[in-house]
Amino acid sequence: AYSMMALLYETVPAFEDTWIECLGDLSRYRMAIEDGDIKGREIWTGVSRYWYRQSSDKSPTTGRLYHHLAILARHNALQQLYYYTKSLC
Repeated sequence: AYSMMALLYETVPAFEDTWIECLGDLSRYRMAIEDGDIKGREIWTGVSRYWYRQSSDKSPTTGRLYHHLAILARHNALQQLYYYTKSLC
């Protein structure tokens, strides 16, 4: 599914914002299912952050994206607070 979304992102630019958020979602889901592989979780967390940051740069008033970033920052309470607060604005 991830490679299909990446292909859509590259070939159908009219829905670029949608594809970027979908790529963030899919990589976040992949991070969640990486149970025993800590390195795999870190890699997919970084990929997910990348896509959500790309999306939030394009749509800075969409709180949902900051909520997703807060979920990914679970080991950093200050960063979580920042993203959760930003998601409410």
